Amino acid sequence: MLFKRNLFIISKLPIVKTRSWSSKSINAFCNLFDLSRGEFDSYRKETNIPSLEVEHLNEISNLRERINIPVQEWLLFPSLLKENARHLEECYLQLKEGGFERIDARILANYRRLVQKSIRLLKAGGYLSAHVSVTESFLKHLNHKLSIENLSEESTFHFVYRTVLTHCLMSRFNTTQSVIEKFFRMYPIVKIKSFQTHLENFQLADKLNFPTDDIFQCGFLLSTHPKNTYRLLREVPTLAGMDIHEAIRLKPRLLRIPSKKIKEIYRCLRMM
Repeated sequence: MLFKRNLFIISKLPIVKTRSWSSKSINAFCNLFDLSRGEFDSYRKETNIPSLEVEHLNEISNLRERINIPVQEWLLFPSLLKENARHLEECYLQLKEGGFERIDARILANYRRLVQKSIRLLKAGGYLSAHVSVTESFLKHLNHKLSIENLSEESTFHFVYRTVLTHCLMSRFNTTQSVIEKFFRMYPIVKIKSFQTHLENFQLADKLNFPTDDIFQCGFLLSTHPKNTYRLLREVPTLAGMDIHEAIRLKPRLLRIPSKKIKEIYRCLRMM
């Protein structure tokens, strides 16, 4: 009973959003993106970017450095500053896994538009090498063998990715295409994740001993980034007297709650 009450309280914790730029955020932006205060003010007016937290700015800057995109090029696309860094990384990895050789700021900012283009048009536009097989490129990033015929070059990049992912999930969890299609409709974010992330989540499914039915009916495991799940396992080993592995199997929605929120509610309960 206490376990269920704790889960309810945790789920109701408010998310506080900052509405105006703080001095810390402004200083962080200037330092991370090499701008003077005057240049920042001009850039903010021109692009109308909303206030961003220091943590968010650090995550975006770290991603930019990891994928080696110059600062000035990044600033040309304000949408890259507003997006979640982890989401951008998934987009980057997915494009790379599918055969994109060079991914610059323009390509990353136009991810949604590009993945809806046919393979033929992507090759004609120089985004993909003329000799690359997108199907084979994706398959190379799986740790178990799948046999899928190369799809028509009139297929979109996203269609090829989704087809490979569907076959991968069917094979890995011994389930049907109809189950996977329903799962995609319920958790569309899964269709944006890289195969690198999917493979890590497959390992977590084994570690947590997740039943296959729960994986697709609840969907929280495959739609949550593995770093978040590992952090929860590490920082909250027990929950309401229950081993966290067992708690997650009982209430998979726990995977969507940040570990810091759970620790926060524990602090509140101790003060009651």
